[in-house]
Amino acid sequence: MDFGTISKKLDDDIYSNTEAFAADIKLTFSNAMMYNPPGNFFHKLAKELDVSFVKSWRSLEAKLVKQSKRAAEQSKLKKNVQNINKAHKVVKQQVVGVGLKVKKTEDTSNVTSCSEVKPSISCEEKTLLKKELLVALRGDLSGPLRGFLRKYGLISSKKEKIESVFDTFGDHTLLELKRVMKGCLGTSTEKGKDDYVKTPQPKETSLRQKLEEKSNLESRIRAARAAKEAILESAKSDLQMKRDRERERVEKMKRTVTMDDNLSFLMELEKLCQYSGIKNPLEKIGLRLKDEYYYGYEYIDDDDDSGVIFDEIEDGEIF
Repeated sequence: MDFGTISKKLDDDIYSNTEAFAADIKLTFSNAMMYNPPGNFFHKLAKELDVSFVKSWRSLEAKLVKQSKRAAEQSKLKKNVQNINKAHKVVKQQVVGVGLKVKKTEDTSNVTSCSEVKPSISCEEKTLLKKELLVALRGDLSGPLRGFLRKYGLISSKKEKIESVFDTFGDHTLLELKRVMKGCLGTSTEKGKDDYVKTPQPKETSLRQKLEEKSNLESRIRAARAAKEAILESAKSDLQMKRDRERERVEKMKRTVTMDDNLSFLMELEKLCQYSGIKNPLEKIGLRLKDEYYYGYEYIDDDDDSGVIFDEIEDGEIF
């Protein structure tokens, strides 16, 4: 297992969970430590990266656990909201059914003249409207209902005061309140539907979390790969510098060996000529240096110890 295989698996979306990815990373570091001796550079590097990855992975796992708990709580809250919306819908249907029944009873029982019809409301409708108002006061007040209560000074009143003032309302006021309550019920129902539609589904949330986790892991892998490349480049440059130093040392050794060879050759020549000293042994066999190579040597005859300098000898002359 190596980083190239892990990267290919990520590109092909082969990993089904995060544990498999972590296992492959640990296996890669384990192989690097297994196939390299403890004193090797890559063994030390793999060991350091393994420790760093384990620490980072533990913190990431803690974050994932928190996110999963949060997602579970959100899912539970969404289910509660859905149950409340269903219950509210059932209550509304029951209220509408009772209103239709009351209206039908009123139409059949009250037969009046069509010449003059005054707005009126029955006792059953009044009782039902009173119950709806008390139920509506338990939740958030809508704009029309708030305006109606402010109009009659009931915006912050207690339940007992509202009931007493409600009993004094006339038919016209009760019909106005009925229209307001009808609008409130319709608005709350539509709002509940909109909230249900806009609420993100758990599948979408989990998919988004998986994508975020994948992007985080990819960024971590890229960072590790960049660090590895930087370390390899540094090691490569150090190796090149070491090679250059070795090459210079070998060249110096070659020059030293050449000088030693010349010295040994000179010593062998002195042995051959049976002569040793400062003077050049070539002179012993009758060879003389040219003027440009002459540095003030004295040409002394071995038979004559007077130390006379033979300046009359020409260049290259054998004596």
